[in-house]
Amino acid sequence: MKKFKSNNGFSLIELSVVMVIIGLLTAAFFGYLNIYLEQKRIADTNARIAENTQELGRFVNKVIRNSLGERTDRAGNVLAAADPDVHENRLPCPSSLDIAGSGIEQCPPITAAAGTVFNGVRVVETPAGDRIFIGAYPSTTIETSGENMLDGYRSPFIYAVSAVLTDRAAAPITSGNPTGFVHVISRTKDAAGNDVEQTFTDKPFVLVSTGRNGLNARAGDEDFRNMDFDHEFVSYVDRSEANNNNYYDDRVAFSFAETEEESCTPNSVDVQEFGANGTWTKPDDLIYAEVEMRGADGGSSSCYQSVFMGDAFCSTHAGGSGGYVKTIFSDSELPATFPVEIGIGGRGGCAVTGPGCGMGATQPGLDSTGQTTFAGIVLSGGRGATTTANGADGTHTNADFFTTSGLKMNYLDRSEPQIERDWDTYPGNGGSNQTNHHYIRDGKGTDGYVIVTSYICE
Repeated sequence: MKKFKSNNGFSLIELSVVMVIIGLLTAAFFGYLNIYLEQKRIADTNARIAENTQELGRFVNKVIRNSLGERTDRAGNVLAAADPDVHENRLPCPSSLDIAGSGIEQCPPITAAAGTVFNGVRVVETPAGDRIFIGAYPSTTIETSGENMLDGYRSPFIYAVSAVLTDRAAAPITSGNPTGFVHVISRTKDAAGNDVEQTFTDKPFVLVSTGRNGLNARAGDEDFRNMDFDHEFVSYVDRSEANNNNYYDDRVAFSFAETEEESCTPNSVDVQEFGANGTWTKPDDLIYAEVEMRGADGGSSSCYQSVFMGDAFCSTHAGGSGGYVKTIFSDSELPATFPVEIGIGGRGGCAVTGPGCGMGATQPGLDSTGQTTFAGIVLSGGRGATTTANGADGTHTNADFFTTSGLKMNYLDRSEPQIERDWDTYPGNGGSNQTNHHYIRDGKGTDGYVIVTSYICE
């Protein structure tokens, strides 16, 4: 008799299912990885802006030395041991925007004609005839990390400076608050959340991170105004990555960070938490603020099930999760005070007083109400669950901020008092009491929240 060998391999259908599962897991992993990387780029950019503006302030007070480390006067002559220090009392010139410039300042003549390009540094002119030098951040001359020449997206910072403030021979800066000729249009928020636009014509310098699109901004976009090599720059708190002329993802600083201390790393932390509407007040000596915020969740649908059939057949659905954002703001991006709004979680299905749902009833959950807002970030809440499907997740209105919606949870995953498990009696046929029924009700979604952690240099 012939014996047939059995081949216990996988069918094409089984392999297809495995491949689909692997594909879904891979897509989710890379989605969260991209979110993490984007948040890190934003955080790195803000941290470097804070450090770079701080180092510009320190450079003004730096002792002049030659390449051998010897103290010199403004003409480069070595000083005697008894001679007092001579300080820069100026701002550095930009370096070339070409990475090959290596962060070494390149100083055109103070009277160079507008339109001149001197070793990669452009000379532009204000309407009043004052000169501005535009190039890259001169990290080598300032003696800070070469990484600080680049933002978190690995693009060089654009650094523009009033030409007269770079003149070593004239030692033009004699106070901690110099004025210059760089023009900046600044748009922030007032205490009521309204746009406040100011135009400055006297800033000593401006430092620009060109964001995700780097030096490739399109003509006509809002952020193209920061790289068209003229005398005027724009700084907006709100950012938009809409595919139109409103595209703006730059981060801009135009004032010195605090430099009273030799080291101004954060040495104090202030935490303000909001579980209801309120007002955020910026602490004194803020360096940057880390903001975590969540939109409100939608309500869960109700469930009715006889205990004789068992819990396994009792099917509720979860409300949608509110949008989520975690990001960092520099001091210059935040006004002194503004309102914070907190969304309210949706009421659960069958959240009623009295005897409850009634025999065999199920009800949908309600949508969350209101938005959760902070400093121009607006998070919508989750939608209520239907009796057959989970609610939709909330989103955000700012494309610059990346959101991860929380994982949907069934009612048993939500902790008290979000879910209430209850036993009750219901009148049955003929007025008799039927006691052994149970239902899930009042699956209220959680309210939104905002947590602001401020890092302070006192």
